[in-house]
Amino acid sequence: MACKFQHRRHPEVPFAFGAAGRLSAKLDALIEKHHEQWDLLAEKLAELRTEAIAGRMQGNSGMSHEATTFFEQIVQVGFADGKVPEADEPALRTLMEKLVAVLQETIGSLDFWMNVDQQKRVRGAIKIEIAKAGIEELKVNRERVTVEVMKLAKNRHDALMRGDKAKET
Repeated sequence: MACKFQHRRHPEVPFAFGAAGRLSAKLDALIEKHHEQWDLLAEKLAELRTEAIAGRMQGNSGMSHEATTFFEQIVQVGFADGKVPEADEPALRTLMEKLVAVLQETIGSLDFWMNVDQQKRVRGAIKIEIAKAGIEELKVNRERVTVEVMKLAKNRHDALMRGDKAKET
């Protein structure tokens, strides 16, 4: 519940229940193990913080950081139980990389977020990519998924544009 509340306050942060849960479990284990050893606990917490920051900078399973961000969000909104069927995971990862590429190519234009026609074309391109991916559950939920992709893209506009510039160099 707290994650959903945080998401409403900070929509640029995706639902990362898996990653947040693992981090929380590691934190609980450290506190339990070293609760009387304050210096050691502080050192271990600093290491955990470093690990968490490093995890944010790189993507998961060979995806870019931005594709991973979109992947985590789309899993939550595009699949009924918030889990990707194992057979669909490779296709979803590929789809996320394609969607990030489409967004990076298009949202950088002047006043994109004020231009309804450009946004409509991008939404159409997103829907086409979803259909081509061949993931049935996403096809059924493509309208909602497209809206969520666009919302996340707007909230992460600067990060998407930085990612695009990093590719050029």
